[in-house]
Amino acid sequence: MEAKIPKSIREQVIKQWLQGTSRDQIAKDNDIGAETVSSIIKDAKQKDNPDIDLLREVAILLKKEELDLDVFACSIRIKKKMDEMGINEDHIESLIENINIHCFKRGLTAEEFVNTINKVSASSENLGMPVDQLPNYITQQELELEKLRGETEEAKLKERQVLQHYNVTMNDLEEYRRNKPLIDYVKKLEKN
Repeated sequence: MEAKIPKSIREQVIKQWLQGTSRDQIAKDNDIGAETVSSIIKDAKQKDNPDIDLLREVAILLKKEELDLDVFACSIRIKKKMDEMGINEDHIESLIENINIHCFKRGLTAEEFVNTINKVSASSENLGMPVDQLPNYITQQELELEKLRGETEEAKLKERQVLQHYNVTMNDLEEYRRNKPLIDYVKKLEKN
């Protein structure tokens, strides 16, 4: 009766096979015979995963391109997100190029740009308005600020005119404010 191959060895053999490692190298790494490796892979194709050879081919192509499965998995996750949003690769490539140009012209790193976009998004959320309406909101706020500045300048001009009319300076008014409690006290004493 043939001994049952331990699960840990089976898993390691399949993992290495999927990573594109040769049968002989897998046998050497796991201290088992090449025929045992073949048997494990054949069994995996029949029971677990009939697409194991296709997965291996993908792994070998990734290895040739000096990519690893983590990069590939990340690419798949991003692709799924793009599909959910209805965005294709051309849109993303164009966006990335525009970001690159923007950052270059303004001396920003990509990380600084992303942080800025996150802040704008948070501000939009805090204001309860969509991001695309922020430019109009900012323009309205700038007009309001300019109006307030005009009103402030107008009030200062009127203040100067009043002071001139009564031939009083701001220093005179400040001195009066400082001395008012004393003046009130003296007036109170005079009444008594």
